[in-house]
Amino acid sequence: MALHRLRVRVKRLRYACETLAGLAQDGLETVIARLIALQDVLGEHQDASTQASWLREQAPAAALAPSTLVATGAVVHALERRAAGSAAASRAPGSASTAGGSAA
Repeated sequence: MALHRLRVRVKRLRYACETLAGLAQDGLETVIARLIALQDVLGEHQDASTQASWLREQAPAAALAPSTLVATGAVVHALERRAAGSAAASRAPGSASTAGGSAA
């Protein structure tokens, strides 16, 4: 939940920077690009975490065939790995979402 709150704060900061971009002599394009990249990574993490939680909650009550439950487990595992990878990417030195990274 803390990462979701961070994403909301990054979004607000990005909007403020976009509003002020025309007034800045040096421009805020690099800062805005980095905020967008960070917001994307945090959004991917939130999406994957939410999807994995929903599947984990719904699968046991769905009375599904064992093969479907196994497939659901594989999807949950993949989503959790994706969320963990997104969180790690946001902390990695030199990543697009950190201050030292490039804004691609």
